[in-house]
Amino acid sequence: MVYTDLGVEAGSIIGPLIAGNTLHLICRATGGSPPPTVTWLDGTSHLDMISEVETQVLVANILVMPSLKRQDLFRSLTCHATNSNLTAPLSTTVTIDINFPPLWVQLRSSREPVSAGRVYVVVCQAAGARPPAIITWHLSHTRINAQSINVSDQGNVTTSELRLMPKVEDLGKTLSCQAQSPGVPSHSLKDEWRLNVYYADKGVNIWNYAFF
Repeated sequence: MVYTDLGVEAGSIIGPLIAGNTLHLICRATGGSPPPTVTWLDGTSHLDMISEVETQVLVANILVMPSLKRQDLFRSLTCHATNSNLTAPLSTTVTIDINFPPLWVQLRSSREPVSAGRVYVVVCQAAGARPPAIITWHLSHTRINAQSINVSDQGNVTTSELRLMPKVEDLGKTLSCQAQSPGVPSHSLKDEWRLNVYYADKGVNIWNYAFF
């Protein structure tokens, strides 16, 4: 049987865990004469061949995988217990499920000056998150709503589209998009664009002057 470091029996899927965290798995085998040898394998490669005797009838092997990486997603680990060539070995396999923060987020804009009163379509993309990233928009400290959100078929690229109509008072404000995976809420990425807003001169109102 395989257990987590909390002492909970593990199912066939471990997780979802968070990238960068350390995985502890304990495999226990009971009974057998002589006592079995308990090992961890990744396919046919041995990961941990050192078993610990906890009692006279219980042998365990603790597997530690520090700093889980993207390549560990859906990795299958097998615990193998055998005590002689005369009996068939026992084994159980678990598969690792992992959540990831986004790898990058980018505003797809030329970042050239904009004109007050005109409508601009600004696109933000984020990739690499699992589950797919959620994108939020802010104009300085004010949150604004996107007009469309699309997630690629593979699920790792999120595209958000915003229709922006700058105002004169938006000069110098910062437009930003932030990407965050709901499975890794503690990690987010942000891209920013400081707006340079052009606007027409209002001219001179001649009725403000007195004529003699």
